[in-house]
Amino acid sequence: MLDHSENLRNHRRLLNDVGSLNDLGLLIDRAAQEELTELLVGWLRQGRGRATSWQVPVETIAKVVSWVIFGMAAQWGQESSTKTREQMVHDVVLVIVRGVERLTPEALPE
Repeated sequence: MLDHSENLRNHRRLLNDVGSLNDLGLLIDRAAQEELTELLVGWLRQGRGRATSWQVPVETIAKVVSWVIFGMAAQWGQESSTKTREQMVHDVVLVIVRGVERLTPEALPE
């Protein structure tokens, strides 16, 4: 996702000069975010058999997590960060996993 964000930032600079092609970048972002959401829904449903209860629907969790990933990737790509890609991925994954674990500890697949 961070690679995608970095590449997209470079492409957006070019697309902004062209005008309406910027809409294409937004469509690509949306499609990628929706695909990520679907992957997350599938992953969370794998663990659902072990979950005793969900406080929040799986689809909502997946949408929130996908936006967190996209948002952090976009932010990381736009600013000059002292964090490496690996550090950022570690931090984001830790926040996401710990948050989902609090909602339903038994739900995460191993």
